[in-house]
Parts: sequence; C-alpha cells; structure tokens
Amino acid sequence: MTIVGGLEKIIGKEMTGKLKNNWAYKFCADAIAMNVFSLAYAINEKLIMGMSWGDTGKARLAAAVGNTITATPYRIYRDWTMKKLKVKETSHWLKKYLADVLIFVTGQTPLYFLYLLPTGANFEDMLKGATTLTLIAPLAGRPQGATYDYVRDQFGLKSAYAKDSDTSSTPQTPSTTDVSNIT
Repeated sequence: MTIVGGLEKIIGKEMTGKLKNNWAYKFCADAIAMNVFSLAYAINEKLIMGMSWGDTGKARLAAAVGNTITATPYRIYRDWTMKKLKVKETSHWLKKYLADVLIFVTGQTPLYFLYLLPTGANFEDMLKGATTLTLIAPLAGRPQGATYDYVRDQFGLKSAYAKDSDTSSTPQTPSTTDVSNIT
C-alpha cells in the first residue's frame, strides 16, 4: 500500500487529489525523501572524516534542517536536469544512473559542504568530507535518485522523468561521450 492509497481510504479520492496539488504536501514528500537518504552520510562523517558521534549527530541535525529547506529546490533541479537530458521512465538504466550521478555531484556536494559549517569541523575536514562525497557519487547518486522516485511514488506525485512524448528540447548530435541518445 502507498501513502497516497492510505490517504484515499481515509479522506477519499477527491480530497486526496486536492491534497496532492498542495505545495505543503509536495514540500513534505521532498523533505522526507532528502532526509531519509541523508542518514547514510553519517557513515562518511564518522568513518572517513573521523568525527565524534556527537559531531556526527550535529551534522545530521544541521543537515535535517538544511535538507528540509533545500529538498524542494533540489527536486526542481533534478526534475529540470532529467528533462534537459531527456531521461524518461523507460530510459536505459545507464542513462538514469549517469544523470543521477551528475545531479548528485552538482547538487548534493555543495549542499553537504554547507551542512558541515555549523559542526565545528575545520575547513580541511570539510573539504575532505565533500571530496569523499563527490568520489562516492557513482555509488550514491542513483540510490538517492531512486529514493526520491520511491518517496514521490508513495505520495502519488509525478516522477522527475521527461514524458515519452516530450520533444521540447532540441535534438543533439550523438558523440562517443553523449548519453542523451540512450533510451
């Protein structure tokens, strides 16, 4: 059962439909998706950066506040990037993977660096943590994207992917490094 399915049973389809169009509902779904995946970063803080459990807790608390604030802008950025790259729900897994890694590196790494500011970590440790996060992006990017997709599906919200009929972007000439033609 999905969250939206449970809501439909409780408040009915009409009210659930109205709720799904509410900005606060979408904001909550985004915040939950971002914060659930963010818990895995505690491993980086403790094992790679060598932070104490207390400082790791501070970092997760700062991240929870930051994640809640930035979750919707990050989702908008992810949606926009997926559409620009013409990633569809039916796209090849490699295209989804590469898009999510790119989005993770360009979206999450700068945010993570900012989340470490209130922890008392020195600049060198913060840079080490952000660099490590960038290096693990190939392992974390797609799982985070999949977490976003799963949570949004649970809430009955549309995915980040371009529609199969979306032809709004101009065609690109394929090259050896271009993954936009992988469907």
